[in-house]
Amino acid sequence: MITINLLSSKEKKDITFEKTNISIISSFVVLLIVSVLLSIVLYTIHDLQKENLKALSQQAASVRQFLDKEENKAMEEKVRKINYYLITINKNEKERTRFSKSLAEIASLTPDKIRLFNIALSKEEKKFEISGNAKSRDSLLQFSEYLEKSEYFENIESPLSNLISPTNINFSLTGGLTEKALTNR
Repeated sequence: MITINLLSSKEKKDITFEKTNISIISSFVVLLIVSVLLSIVLYTIHDLQKENLKALSQQAASVRQFLDKEENKAMEEKVRKINYYLITINKNEKERTRFSKSLAEIASLTPDKIRLFNIALSKEEKKFEISGNAKSRDSLLQFSEYLEKSEYFENIESPLSNLISPTNINFSLTGGLTEKALTNR
């Protein structure tokens, strides 16, 4: 195929220049349209954010107003006091020694002929005191021996007055508490 160019070189340059100008102007128009659309989208987002901020500010003011009421301050003070009491109770409960196993041990070691009137256990002094009535001297000596063999008690002391009468003896025994009795939880 043969191509014949009937245009002069100046006309060729003009046409090329015109095509380039149209191309540049088209690109500029497209860029302008995209910029306008992007501006509209950003402006819309900005307005939405402004409305959200306004709504959040109103909610915060409402919450602040609610919290500033006197009845809520009184309620907060009550909650603080209850929390303080709970912390104190929890701390005391953790530090408390439970003597239930020691008392169960005393009950299991007590012969039938012994009646107990008083049992005092002291964690601080690591001592105990038991008072009661024994029908016979033998039952009192047996009870004292049982306590001495127990894992919970040690160094049992019985005053001589406990042994004077052979029957119907009002007695008092004292002694130490072992670590097992003190750490029993």
